[in-house]
This record gives sequence, structure tokens and C-alpha cells, in this order.
Amino acid sequence: MARIDEIREKIKLRTEAFRLLWVTVLTVGGGSMGLLLGEITLRRWLFGLAGAGLAVASAEMLRRVYRSIEREIQNLREAQSE
Repeated sequence: MARIDEIREKIKLRTEAFRLLWVTVLTVGGGSMGLLLGEITLRRWLFGLAGAGLAVASAEMLRRVYRSIEREIQNLREAQSE
């Protein structure tokens, strides 16, 4: 029973991380697009491209967290069937 509770807590933690990363991708990506679509200056392009890179990195982490949540759900199903 302790194993099932441990898996549930991992799922809760990773779900919160998933939500945080999703908000990060949306806000940083949107802000970066706003910078890139505005007036053309070196500073705006620099910050816009840095933000776009951060959004891409956050999206990759989002994908990895999603996969780990799927694995933990599968582990929970297996533990409950035992």
C-alpha cells in the first residue's frame, strides 16, 4: 500500500511541474513572439531569440514530464492489480 501512495505522490508532483512548464511555454513564447514581431532593434531580437530558445527548451521538458507521468500511471495500474 505504501508503494501505491508513493506513486500517487509522484504523479501529483509531476502534474504540478507539468502545469508550471505549460504556463512557462505559453508566457515566454508569447512574450518572445511579441518582441520578434515588434520594431526591429538588436536588443529586441536578442531577447526575443533568447526567449524563443527558452520556450523550446521548456517545451522539451514538458514533453519529458508528460512521458514520466504516463509511466507512473502505468506503474500505478500495475501496482493496483497485484
